[in-house]
Amino acid sequence: MRTLFAGPFIGELGWELFCWQGFIRKIASKFERVVIACRTGHDALYADFADDILHFDEGTMETDMCYDRSVKSKEVISFRRYVENFAPDAQWVKPNAFPSRWWDSEPWSARQSFVRLGGDSIIVSHPDVLLHVRNTQKCNTEFRNWPVEDASDVAHLLMERGYSVACIGRHESSTFVAGGDLRGISLAQLTNAMASSKLIIGPQSGPTHLATLCGLPQLCWQTCRDHVARVTTHWNPFNTHVTIMQSPGDSYWKKRKMWLPESIDIVEKAKLMLEKTDG
Repeated sequence: MRTLFAGPFIGELGWELFCWQGFIRKIASKFERVVIACRTGHDALYADFADDILHFDEGTMETDMCYDRSVKSKEVISFRRYVENFAPDAQWVKPNAFPSRWWDSEPWSARQSFVRLGGDSIIVSHPDVLLHVRNTQKCNTEFRNWPVEDASDVAHLLMERGYSVACIGRHESSTFVAGGDLRGISLAQLTNAMASSKLIIGPQSGPTHLATLCGLPQLCWQTCRDHVARVTTHWNPFNTHVTIMQSPGDSYWKKRKMWLPESIDIVEKAKLMLEKTDG
């Protein structure tokens, strides 16, 4: 039996979504059996084509692109015992076996296969707006966080205008400010919440990338100009609407400093997007 063993993927969620799982889905049809190794809770990304899913939870989740800097290569290599147990003759594909900067290449995007996520029966909540109040120091990227005061202002201004809101993300890397608290729910539950909501707001992050595959329009910021095509095109296979509030230049990003739109500007932009959705 021709078997594919793919993983373990231990990097950031956005990279898993648009630079890994789509590629594995594309080549999976060439094999009779597909075994996936991923983080616990990420099964929903592979359930439509994987025959077996194994969990690899080494590291601290302090991930950077396709890697977790705390995980040593020997720990990944030791995972071979799972390959031998589940598929001794498998072709093993690992995330670190790719050429540099393939993630922004349109031909590379064409070599992947994506499916829409969410829309199943497990509906946790139906808020109008999801907020990802990023709050983490991983890999020295705290400059991209959303200050709690500003996020709270946005949440309350939206609720004053009659919109329901809920906060999402992992408990350890996001903050609750107002409305419903959907932090810590499973990935499957989160994709369903995204599929039933109208808008996600927050700095560019894993959850905003996930929203793209759920068809949920997003309002985000804190991305350098080189990343705009990635967010709007290369990492957007279903042409989900993405509005990016851009800093005056890339100096903030290059100096790793905070740039944040005014709360009222975020709310007014969100209101326009929501009115279009409702209309």
